[in-house]
Amino acid sequence: MLVGLGVIGALLVIVGILLARGSAPSPVPTLPPVVTTEAASMAPGQATSGDYLFLGVPWGSSRADVRARLEARGFKFLETDDEGDDQFEGRVDGRDAGVAAMYSGDTLTKFLVILLTPDDTGGLLTNLRRNIAAAYGPSAEERGPATIWPERSGTLVWITTTEEHQIRVHFEAANWPNESKKRKEGRTTGD
Repeated sequence: MLVGLGVIGALLVIVGILLARGSAPSPVPTLPPVVTTEAASMAPGQATSGDYLFLGVPWGSSRADVRARLEARGFKFLETDDEGDDQFEGRVDGRDAGVAAMYSGDTLTKFLVILLTPDDTGGLLTNLRRNIAAAYGPSAEERGPATIWPERSGTLVWITTTEEHQIRVHFEAANWPNESKKRKEGRTTGD
């Protein structure tokens, strides 16, 4: 009987070990670390003179050059929309963002950056205004929900929020007003 209890005890130990191994948590796959790069910044980190630029991409850049520059900074190309503008997704200032690269023909005329997380408290908008002001100087005016910086060689940067509290930042080349007018006229004539 003592031998029987010894065998049962040994079997229980073996079963316990097997159960412990089988119920051990499987390794959790590791995700690549989030890398904060220059691509994540809405505005340069230091005072900047000259044109307003998003990520330093020059106005008039070709579609191929814009795509290459944004993809090199971690943005994913999604599609070209009905107006011929390229849509990207990525992270800006540590937040998920959509970016539209807008063209006149095949040359860059505007970036529209939409921060996708709602800014319900207004804190993000305040910080973003501060960051853009640190890079480009104080804003020129408040017009409704928009904060607009002074024109620089015809280029503009301005921030607005939607009713859903999403922040939108517009970087516009000097020739954007002509392209915008052409697009509006095309919509009214049915082109």
